[in-house]
Amino acid sequence: MANPERPVSEYDRFGPWIDRVETEADVPRLFRPHGVDLAAARLVLKVPRNVARRDASPDMDLYDHLLVLGRDSLTVLSRRGRDLPRGAQPGAGAATTMRTSRSRGSSRCGTRSICSRGGCPSPRTMAES
Repeated sequence: MANPERPVSEYDRFGPWIDRVETEADVPRLFRPHGVDLAAARLVLKVPRNVARRDASPDMDLYDHLLVLGRDSLTVLSRRGRDLPRGAQPGAGAATTMRTSRSRGSSRCGTRSICSRGGCPSPRTMAES
């Protein structure tokens, strides 16, 4: 029988489903350096890698994406490249890319911008897109 007071590891929770992130412990370790503000987010989801559970291991980065829905933005953090070498600590941006989409105004005439870690281009209106 599992001990209900023992924290469950990322590896123990891993499976082929999109999972809701509700606590800091739920944030996949690869994305922790980005400092996701769970209190400000409406919804945070982690998307698993396409890897069979039997082929996964505790030292792997098990999630490809972290989706953070804010009041007027959607941030997508994505794993890129291969897993980090065993024992290496993920650094901010070392193995991830980030895109943020912001929406202002109504969905019919609002502005949207896609931002990367390098910054945001000037927003374009929907009519220009």
